[in-house]
Amino acid sequence: MFKLKLLIAKILPKKLLKVSKSNYRKFRGLVFNQIYKGKEVYCPCCNRNFSRFMPFKYEKGFNNDERFKYTFKNTTCPFCYSMPRHRIVCFYFNQIKGTLKQYSFPILMIGAEHAIELWLKQNNIPFTTADLYDKTADIELDIQQMPFQDKTWSLIICNHVLEHVPNFEKSMKELKRVLKDDGIIEISSPTDKTLSSMIEDTTTISHEERIQKFGQFDHMRIFGKDFNKQIENTGFLAELIKGDELPFNIGGVVGPANYDDNTIYICRKKIS
Repeated sequence: MFKLKLLIAKILPKKLLKVSKSNYRKFRGLVFNQIYKGKEVYCPCCNRNFSRFMPFKYEKGFNNDERFKYTFKNTTCPFCYSMPRHRIVCFYFNQIKGTLKQYSFPILMIGAEHAIELWLKQNNIPFTTADLYDKTADIELDIQQMPFQDKTWSLIICNHVLEHVPNFEKSMKELKRVLKDDGIIEISSPTDKTLSSMIEDTTTISHEERIQKFGQFDHMRIFGKDFNKQIENTGFLAELIKGDELPFNIGGVVGPANYDDNTIYICRKKIS
């Protein structure tokens, strides 16, 4: 299925691909919305209630199966397909919605994520998506060398991107450069709390080795329990928003893999 998605993305023109994705998501969402009809759980991304969240289906051969064995299975929203990290972000944004107006728009979202896009649209918040490989993104960019002037953006969303880039420190330096002094960046990345610190290997190794070391075929690192210190060492202050401390019905749990941490980091520049 993953290879088929890649093939379709290569063949279809950008506009047609965006329309096709949108129509498919709407149809899929309406179908599952009926199957999982109920009030037991709540998704803050699409503002809908369900009887339960759906099981997450990962691609065999692209992920480390061992990392999915002992985690919560029902982690996916039936309508918008949000994961726990998306729901934690949107719950947090709901809490600070009044103060979001102080930031200049649009928001920059690095790595397009449909569930968060949906929340932004529902709340009439302009945003720009950016990705190095996703053809449906508004801007094609490499986070290590972004085509923006200094202090361009007030609010940046960067979920599950930093594990993919060759140079973590360079990417964080670029994020700091393009962020306004009073701006914020929301960050999350796969984090293994059994590790004391980050492990990485940016050399050319096989997909199989990456799956074994980092959990997925295209990851170059996995962060440890000192991820907040890794962030702060690059010139930020990091506030932790933990899913464990949020209402249980939003499903802000660790999962679907055991490194899909239920913590997001709200980062601000250290001003000397």
